[in-house]
Amino acid sequence: MEVGSMLKVIMLSAALLVLLVVTAGVSVAESSVDLPGFISIKGGQSHILALGDDGTVWGWGLNSEGRIGIEQNDVIVTQPARVEGVSNVTAIDSFFSDSMALRDDGTVWVWGESSRYFKNDSVGLQVPVQVPGISGVRQVVCGQWYGIALRDDGTVWAWGSNDHGQLGDGTQVSAHYYTTPVQVPGLSEVRLIATNGGTIFAVKADGVWAWGATHEAMTGWSGMGKKVYTSTPIQVVSLPGIVSCAVNNEQLYMVTENGEVWVKDGTSNGSLIPSRVFGLQDILLVNAGISHVVALGRDGSVYAWGENDHGQIGDGTTTDRQTPYKVDVPPAKTVFAGYYQTFIIDENDDLWGWGRDEIGELGAGKSQARTLPVKASFNGDAITPIETATTSTVTSQPQTNTVTGQPASGPGFGANIIVVLGCLSITAILISRYAGGKR
Repeated sequence: MEVGSMLKVIMLSAALLVLLVVTAGVSVAESSVDLPGFISIKGGQSHILALGDDGTVWGWGLNSEGRIGIEQNDVIVTQPARVEGVSNVTAIDSFFSDSMALRDDGTVWVWGESSRYFKNDSVGLQVPVQVPGISGVRQVVCGQWYGIALRDDGTVWAWGSNDHGQLGDGTQVSAHYYTTPVQVPGLSEVRLIATNGGTIFAVKADGVWAWGATHEAMTGWSGMGKKVYTSTPIQVVSLPGIVSCAVNNEQLYMVTENGEVWVKDGTSNGSLIPSRVFGLQDILLVNAGISHVVALGRDGSVYAWGENDHGQIGDGTTTDRQTPYKVDVPPAKTVFAGYYQTFIIDENDDLWGWGRDEIGELGAGKSQARTLPVKASFNGDAITPIETATTSTVTSQPQTNTVTGQPASGPGFGANIIVVLGCLSITAILISRYAGGKR
């Protein structure tokens, strides 16, 4: 083959390589980029956020409305992508299509669907923006188009949607988003806050107070009646020494200083006294998904119970559990219950997950439900299941007609190899044709 002809083949092959990479939507990212050790995991309806030990925030899953905080919108991100524009983060939270971060200077930053209201247009921000008018914050929680912040002085502040009185100031206004935080009156010396998306709970020395949408835990307040919301805080639990709490659609769970777990729901018959969850002791914290709960023991043990339709309990089945089940996982440092997933970070900083995995939320490389824990690998293929007596899994249909986006700052992907091999095959065919044809 003449040199000129060979150069034409090489140039054509290079052009095909670029074309295939672009049309496949695959970024040729550096595989040597190291992820930080994750210390916290939070999740919305279809995206996951992770807080790194270096104060960085990472996300994966569906990036609709900019909820992951990367430039490519309406794509599925299958590996952790760095959320640019925010650093020195100490806490994160998310709900549905919103994301939130708390920086070490006490400021609050948001991105995703609700962030559109901070710039007065219909497009969610893909870069975090600071919530104005508030500082000195020590905890944030993200609800359904609203945010709640607990300041260092023990006061609680709210902003966003107020359709169910989430601002807690005695008002209720639909179709309006408040971009400036307001203090929730009547609350002081609050220790921690929690929300399930529609109802807000504040823990004080004497128990728990709540406002917003009606919740089963509010049955202890005689004035609630058939109201669908309350726009002012009411006491719903009388229990001292609460150090952790979590809420789902029907129950409020609390952990006390002595490691006991308590629950408040619609079975309390008007009492402010919660019920003890037996079978658990020496518990550090609880976290709740839509309809299941996960608890972390002081020895690193993990317990889960509730609905199990996606395998989120981690016992190898899809059978609901009304009592806590001890999950077969390595000792954990923290736990998180997502919409229909459960995550832990073990003592080696490895991330494990189980439950729904429709768009790669678990980082296991395949879109199927996992009824047993798998270690996140983020390499597109490999998974590391924990060996147990029960090995059955439930598969779910992967989403179709979606576009997979790859963050330029994340690790490399196996899809690149397929593209390169395809181009090499085309190159070989072209060379063969040139060699066998006119010289």
